[in-house]
Amino acid sequence: MLLLGVLFYEKFCVTQDTADLKSSIQMLKESIALLLSTCPYLPFYQLELGKALQLYARKLNLPKLLLEAIHILKTAATSKLASFKFQYIAGIKWAESCEERNDSETLEAYEFILSVLPKIGSLGLDIQKRHQTLVSMPSGIASNAAAYAIQCGFVDKAVEFLEHGRFIFWQKAAQLRAPLAELENSRPELARRLKIVTRDLNISGFRMLTDEDSKAYSDFISRESYKRQALSDEWEQLLSEINAIPGYEDFLMARPYIQLCKAATGRIIVILTVTDKSCHAIIIRSATSSAVAIPLLSMTKAYAEKLAAKLEFTLRTEEKNMLYILYELWIYIVKPVFDFLELKKSNNPPNITWCCSDILSLLPIHAAGIYSGITLENASDFAISSYIPSLSSLLPPSKTSIKEGRILLACLENAPGLPPLPNVLLELQVVRDILSVNAPSTTFVSLEDNKATCNNVLENMTVAHIVHLACHGTSMNDPLESSIILYDGSLKVDKLMRTPFPDAKLVFLSACQTAQINPSEPDEYIHIAAAMLFAGFESVIGTMWSINDGDAPIVAKSFYQNLIKDGKIDFSNTSLALHNAIKDLRASGSSPLQWVPFVHIGM
Repeated sequence: MLLLGVLFYEKFCVTQDTADLKSSIQMLKESIALLLSTCPYLPFYQLELGKALQLYARKLNLPKLLLEAIHILKTAATSKLASFKFQYIAGIKWAESCEERNDSETLEAYEFILSVLPKIGSLGLDIQKRHQTLVSMPSGIASNAAAYAIQCGFVDKAVEFLEHGRFIFWQKAAQLRAPLAELENSRPELARRLKIVTRDLNISGFRMLTDEDSKAYSDFISRESYKRQALSDEWEQLLSEINAIPGYEDFLMARPYIQLCKAATGRIIVILTVTDKSCHAIIIRSATSSAVAIPLLSMTKAYAEKLAAKLEFTLRTEEKNMLYILYELWIYIVKPVFDFLELKKSNNPPNITWCCSDILSLLPIHAAGIYSGITLENASDFAISSYIPSLSSLLPPSKTSIKEGRILLACLENAPGLPPLPNVLLELQVVRDILSVNAPSTTFVSLEDNKATCNNVLENMTVAHIVHLACHGTSMNDPLESSIILYDGSLKVDKLMRTPFPDAKLVFLSACQTAQINPSEPDEYIHIAAAMLFAGFESVIGTMWSINDGDAPIVAKSFYQNLIKDGKIDFSNTSLALHNAIKDLRASGSSPLQWVPFVHIGM
């Protein structure tokens, strides 16, 4: 009878006959009443019943029946018998039903969903499976949760939803990089145990399979999954013990808004979020202010997707649609934000840090403007733009300058099977000359052509403050396979994730597509530039798409000239340095397709 109830529901989806839906509800109710509370299939049938009740209530406008659907969907979602993946899917239906009725449980439902999502991306999975699992989940939930919170007037809560429901892949990986100094002083034994488990998870959890791996190695990785899951369970247990200690309740837990807003120290943060129904800019003016949301009434997810598709077509065909895209972004997104902030054109503009969700993260918000006609204005006239994947990536604040910097310069002019890059040697020489003259205390390591191997570059990156890589970059459909091309192979995202760079301050990725986001998973923000942030770099200069080899030396020269102040490398100045460098490139007569792709990410 249970299966018959499910079949009647599926039949209704085809026929739209409410009699089929009524039969489904009756059979599911009768069958569920006969099941033991410990039956492992109970949550599945409760979900089916909840879905049927929700549809029936919607069809016949029966508010009481919708309330019953909410109750049964909540029961299914929160069942201890269910897997995390099932809880997430059932939770979405619970939240949908609540929001449809404008029920007081709606925020609770969204809180539940976003608490389950990190558990789906468990540290017990290797990074490939973690990534595959996360991207297989229904997307846009954090944006929907944020939109509802804004609707209810809880803008600070909307910020928390967006922070906790996106960037999950990196959030889980970052937990294995948590500093333990304070814990070691107060609870040395717990810190020791956590350090051992974290080390083992790091070794096991970052392994990846490739097409070239032998069957023996594949079998080894499969056997390791049991060990990895046991380590993950132990890690979670240790975390629970630590969180039970007074003063450590928030250790490695999701940050509340009162901590997240500190990311707005010295900058204005604008979070852009879009759903099928609405689009908002959430503005955090300072490290102590509450968030404010302004509706972007003319922008929708459907229109943002249209602009993203037009941008992809423009890049593929080199047609001149770029000015139209930048105009639309200015009129519908950036100008309303700047008008609200009462920004004026200035030679000393404020720092605006954009944090974009969903499809908006694919668009060049920083370059929005009107570039033809009588009235010319654009984002760079009013603000210095940067991007961040999440507010947490700006915490804690960094040291602003160093005098004796260690610099790694690496380039590859001729990569096998790829077009030559004749200007990379010139680019490195330009950078070396500027830094050696204007910041004479800096020391250099230069790796050119056959010396620019993966091992050489990685080894020197671990002790460098600044890394400048001038070579080819690739963006792959599987973003974990995206890479920097070096003399003896590819330096991939997964390899960068495994390598901490404790002294890292700035990396300039003078390569193509290093900040290109996969359109199928924009909220996970996985690309080479993000991997550099995760590995320890505080600021990244990357590219949203392919760049001209001849433009890179121009941008690099101006960037480093602007980066040095009083003989010191000023890392608080990186976004301004790129801002001015792009102005110089524009002044040289370059088209938007040439200067728009350069972006600053991070501090």
